[in-house]
Amino acid sequence: MINGEDTDKQIVNTLGYKKPRVKIVKLHGDLNARIFAFTPEEIFEFSDKIKAVLERYLSQDIIIVGHSMRDNDINQCIHREGGSIWYVNPDKPKINEPIGQMMRVRRSESNVISGDNGYFDRFFKALHNELEQAV
Repeated sequence: MINGEDTDKQIVNTLGYKKPRVKIVKLHGDLNARIFAFTPEEIFEFSDKIKAVLERYLSQDIIIVGHSMRDNDINQCIHREGGSIWYVNPDKPKINEPIGQMMRVRRSESNVISGDNGYFDRFFKALHNELEQAV
């Protein structure tokens, strides 16, 4: 789902569906769709509808892939109480960074996939292969 291409209602409804279990949400645009959110005004806040559903969704077990977690709008949606956070990035998070703090609070510090396996494309190919084998 792409925020800015899909409507708030489509995103809210899709995040509410039980299937597929794995959902990819592009909150600040998409290269292929030629939709980008760069300015502070564009990335400071989501609509109230999207913020509410993101808060519920991000309170579950989540995987954050290839993101620095320095965007205020997303960080406001991740609360202290919730499931595990898995962080996938070539670089391990630092304890003083927002993602490091979020993971520590949610007792997820060891849930990191980094190095060569932390690259976006490599991770999603491996995830696809694992999910395909599980079916």
